[in-house]
Amino acid sequence: MDITVSLRHGPLNIEIEADTEEDYREEILGLAEFFNENGEQFEAFDLPTSPEQEYTENGEGEAQQVTLDFSDESSESETATTNDPDGPLAPIAKDLRMDEGLLEEILDADPEGEKSPILLLNETNILGDLKKDRQATASLILLHVWKECNGEERVSSSDLKEALEDSGVSSSNMYNMYGGNGKRYFDTKGKGASATIALRRPGKRQAREEIKNLIEELNIA
Repeated sequence: MDITVSLRHGPLNIEIEADTEEDYREEILGLAEFFNENGEQFEAFDLPTSPEQEYTENGEGEAQQVTLDFSDESSESETATTNDPDGPLAPIAKDLRMDEGLLEEILDADPEGEKSPILLLNETNILGDLKKDRQATASLILLHVWKECNGEERVSSSDLKEALEDSGVSSSNMYNMYGGNGKRYFDTKGKGASATIALRRPGKRQAREEIKNLIEELNIA
């Protein structure tokens, strides 16, 4: 039995002739794949990205109207994700269930990890009344960003000092921040140029709290 398939795609009419139902179905699937892969080119001509409908005719002239939908939901989802990519602070934003734009008000992070994260604060006294408190709060947040956004568990003491200074927080006499709660928050190893620092489990929890408190104190939520 001869079968003729006509597809209407905007002003285009595409006709397929086949001997069997299986043959014309393969042709239709091939066309669907073509339209999905070349949708951007059809947009330039203000054409839809998929054929709208088709009809089949058998040898006796009988016709059947069938609506087709060649849209690819997975492709549309992937396109939406590509057009709306996550920023470098996305891991923290998702963990804290807050908009990444809020974090961008107070933090700057390098997605490549080539530059140290820094705090973007006009006034650092909000981090604490004493210098050691400001150092501890800033260090908690910065080390948390290093870990969550750049995958760096341990950071050299010299890199942390540089990040503090770039954030407007003095890095002098940092050993004072390791006293008191600092013993629970910070895991230090080595001395001098080889010294490194990481967050202990209580430090990771406190870092999350410090970020939320900072957002609240600055009233930018």
